[in-house]
Amino acid sequence: MPPTGEIFDPALIIFAALAVFICWKLRSVLGVRIDRDALPPAHFNPGPIAAAPVRPMAKPRPQPEQDGAERWRGVAEKDSAGWRGLDEIAKAEPNFDGA
Repeated sequence: MPPTGEIFDPALIIFAALAVFICWKLRSVLGVRIDRDALPPAHFNPGPIAAAPVRPMAKPRPQPEQDGAERWRGVAEKDSAGWRGLDEIAKAEPNFDGA
C-alpha cells in the first residue's frame, strides 16, 4: 500500500485498538486463580472392597474324535498343505476346532 502522507492510517488505528482490547481482556483473565483448581473434598468413601468369591474354572469338554478324512471338510482340501497344517495345530492344541 503506497504511503498516503497521513501519519495515522485508519486501518492502523482500528488494528491498534483491537490489539489493545485483546491485551486488556487477556490480562484480566490470565493468571487469575479460581477455587476449582483445588481438588473437591471426597464426600463418598467406599471403604474396603470385598473380594469376589473364587470359582473354579470349568474343564473343557472333550471333543468328539473325528477321523482325519472328515475333520477338516469344508475348511481345507484333503491332502493339501492347509489340511496337514490344521492337523498339526489340532495335535498341539486339542481344543482347536478350525471353524
